[in-house]
Amino acid sequence: MASNAAQIVANITKAAQIDIPEAIGKGIENACLVVEASAKSKAPVKTGNLRSSITHKVTPLAMEGVIGTAIDYAPYVEVGTGIYSTMGGGRQGGWVYVDASGQGHHTMGSRPQPFLKPAVDSNLSAIMKCFEGLL
Repeated sequence: MASNAAQIVANITKAAQIDIPEAIGKGIENACLVVEASAKSKAPVKTGNLRSSITHKVTPLAMEGVIGTAIDYAPYVEVGTGIYSTMGGGRQGGWVYVDASGQGHHTMGSRPQPFLKPAVDSNLSAIMKCFEGLL
């Protein structure tokens, strides 16, 4: 009887330390792939740099997945700038910038072109399905 109890404890320990985190990690990986693909399809394209830079990273032990990009202008595309910023507090009244040819331009900002948040919002059921039947 003692050996059965020891085996049960060993199986539960293995499940808690290895099997469950591994299964959840697979679900997170699959969910990240869904959102990444959707974000890439929703990202605006001028040069393709933004779209091609969207990636994901999964940290199974932390049970965390992150989808995003390291492109410095990506947040401005997602939420807009100036009077159009969906985050509030954008620069009011506009500003002048000089382009590469030396020509000055006045702008009130850029309208948002969200791609990450809509990628999550439009795939909630697909994300949930990534975790069905894992345990």
